[in-house]
Amino acid sequence: MEIRKYTGHSTFSFEGKSRFIQRCWNFSLRKGENTPSNLNASGEEIHVILQGEGRITIGQASSPIRGGEMVFVPPRVPHFIENPESPMLQGITLEADWELPAMESAKAAGSVGQQALRETARSIDTIVQNLAPTLSAAEAIQIIVKLFDIGGSLSEQIDAALGLDNEEGVLALTRIEKKLMDAVAAVADRYRYGDGGIFPNRLKNS
Repeated sequence: MEIRKYTGHSTFSFEGKSRFIQRCWNFSLRKGENTPSNLNASGEEIHVILQGEGRITIGQASSPIRGGEMVFVPPRVPHFIENPESPMLQGITLEADWELPAMESAKAAGSVGQQALRETARSIDTIVQNLAPTLSAAEAIQIIVKLFDIGGSLSEQIDAALGLDNEEGVLALTRIEKKLMDAVAAVADRYRYGDGGIFPNRLKNS
């Protein structure tokens, strides 16, 4: 039996700050093959090279890779792996998501509150997926208020985890804001005017 710790790559150091590994992929490239160029829009990636030799290109930088190395890929940076010479290049890819579920720190739990810790960005997706085909004014307002409550909780979580005085925190907050506004737009699309709403007598009294 052999147990071996993988070493960080000399060019692309292992310094990611993602909290949760979300997906794991394996890849096998025969001589002359390469992966498609791609990027992870919502998090970071870690490539663990299991065997063989090849080359990885991350953005404008390119470097040889070989079995036993790990390569860190930052978010939103195009990258691909190629095998120009080796009979077989194999590895696994771990994808980490930047979205912040509950904070694991007890100190953060005390400052944000247990209810806020249960809110995640995916709660917004769930609300949108469960929207009725049409909504009254009262229903639309109720959902929008709930969405902004979730947005406030997530903003506090991001501030506690990353801070809002740095690029990583601002990017995380910007992503949540966009998700929130897209959800509000979806609610507005389903709003049905003139069905009684929150002021059922507004037309009678006009």
